[in-house]
Amino acid sequence: MVVKQKIILLLLTIFIIFADLSSKSFVKNIFETNEEAIKTQSVEVTSFLSMKNLCNHGISFGIFNDISHDLMQIFISVIFIALIIYSFFLIKSQQINLYGNFMIIGGAIANLIDRFQHECVYDFIDFHLKTYHFYVFNIADSFITIGAMVILFSKNK
Repeated sequence: MVVKQKIILLLLTIFIIFADLSSKSFVKNIFETNEEAIKTQSVEVTSFLSMKNLCNHGISFGIFNDISHDLMQIFISVIFIALIIYSFFLIKSQQINLYGNFMIIGGAIANLIDRFQHECVYDFIDFHLKTYHFYVFNIADSFITIGAMVILFSKNK
């Protein structure tokens, strides 16, 4: 891997972390200062998009919401470390799309920072069709999903 590619991957990771944490801060500020948002815990942006005020104590889609905070911190940290180690083995053997991998790592780091700062991961994006609501997520979750799709659909040699 050349130096230019390493710099691009580092900048991508930093961008993802910054975009996620700043968007969470922006939306939290809306909920703290907007009287209607405080009452409803929801702000309608369009007919199919709302901002919610959710603190996810579990992992993706609220799985393991009932586990103690300390156990969850250990669980998430072990998964994160395993992901990093696994990624470096794959990167070394060039069997994985680097950009997709670093999108996942950037999103995971952003959510991990949020979890350690607030004891949960803040989710706020709520797409819906009339009364059907998809899972509420954040920018880091989006990059994790996009990174996984890039890896799945990439044609590595």
